[in-house]
Amino acid sequence: MTVDPAYERLLPKLPLHEYEALKTSVATEGQHYPIIANQEGTILDGHHRFKVCRELSIEPRFEVKQFASKVLERKFVIEANLRRRHLSDFQRAELAYPLLEIEQELAKQRQAELGKTHGEDPFRSFELKGQARDIVAKQAGLSPATFQRAVYILEKAPDTLKEKSRKGEVSIQLSAPEKGKREE
Repeated sequence: MTVDPAYERLLPKLPLHEYEALKTSVATEGQHYPIIANQEGTILDGHHRFKVCRELSIEPRFEVKQFASKVLERKFVIEANLRRRHLSDFQRAELAYPLLEIEQELAKQRQAELGKTHGEDPFRSFELKGQARDIVAKQAGLSPATFQRAVYILEKAPDTLKEKSRKGEVSIQLSAPEKGKREE
């Protein structure tokens, strides 16, 4: 089995106390969920379980999944962790953020398959981005407005504000300007 650093970077690291709790659970109760890998043996879900099993010298259980494309595989990696992790709103938005590009790409593919592409129409592009934002917000368990505020922070805020948002030291609502208000 191999770890793809790009997939591993998509996911926030478990805090040490959660990692130790997982390790204790696996040591005393065994591995509850299989590690998901693709056909090439790349781990898609279960990076921490894999590491814990190796540290404990336990043979991990695996499940192999096939995907029609790398885009769908990457989407699975993100969505699997959105469902399982206990994350703050900002952390959920940050984890889901790469899904925006994926959803936009999938929408373009669906349009091409249906023969309904609209060329370079800027209004159509805006519509796709709005629909993708709403889809991703729902997948992350956030309102579109909350997700959009988090996207603003991710794209425009200084690193210090991003870090404070990750740690829950500041609220997403207080960190990003409201729609319609001018930036100072």
